[in-house]
Amino acid sequence: MKNTIKVLGIIALAAVIGFSMSGCFDEEENVELDGTTWERENMEDSYVLTFDSLNYQLYYSSVFGVSRTLHSGTYSISGSTVTFTIENNGGDGYYVVGSTMTAKVSGNTLTFSDRDEGIYKKQ
Repeated sequence: MKNTIKVLGIIALAAVIGFSMSGCFDEEENVELDGTTWERENMEDSYVLTFDSLNYQLYYSSVFGVSRTLHSGTYSISGSTVTFTIENNGGDGYYVVGSTMTAKVSGNTLTFSDRDEGIYKKQ
């Protein structure tokens, strides 16, 4: 009887350790962006982010008739993290050609982690 209780205790301890370790791993979702469009609303301004193959384009337009590409380039994905490499800054010195930005994708939301690029919703 004493050995049975000891064996059950060891099994219970192993189960607790196993379940606690399984909760530690944070699996990232695999993200597919090719052919998708994302939009950020900012009062009267609209920002549209499009993905085609491994290229992206961020387009800006306002109700005042101002429309242009803010920047474009290539992107890569690792789990749910997207890294943007700017290859064309749309003539704006704010975005430096060759620099990178990162964003996280979660479901239908893409959130930039650097700069104030905002939160985009999948269309």
